[in-house]
Amino acid sequence: MRTFKTYIIFWLSQSVSQLGSAMTGFALILWAYTKSHAALTVSLLSFCNYVPYILVSLFAGTFVDRHNKKIIMLTADSAAAVCTVVILAVSAADRLQLWHIYLANGIIG
Repeated sequence: MRTFKTYIIFWLSQSVSQLGSAMTGFALILWAYTKSHAALTVSLLSFCNYVPYILVSLFAGTFVDRHNKKIIMLTADSAAAVCTVVILAVSAADRLQLWHIYLANGIIG
């Protein structure tokens, strides 16, 4: 029964993490589009998010197999959280620019 409880906690925490990441990504796309009024901006945001994902995924399988999966997941989720907090802080200081979002999407991707 303990294993099932651990799985449910893991599943719920990852679901909340993915929902938060999706909402943040959507909000950043809307912000970028309202600032630039260009579809190219939205396309570049997607590009900056998916290209690193594709490049890293080529080697991620062997890396994950050789290392602690829990630490890798915590590190990846922590990096995404730090990027989100930095974007929030820069936005609160009214200094957010498109390159900040491109950089954050590249790191999160």
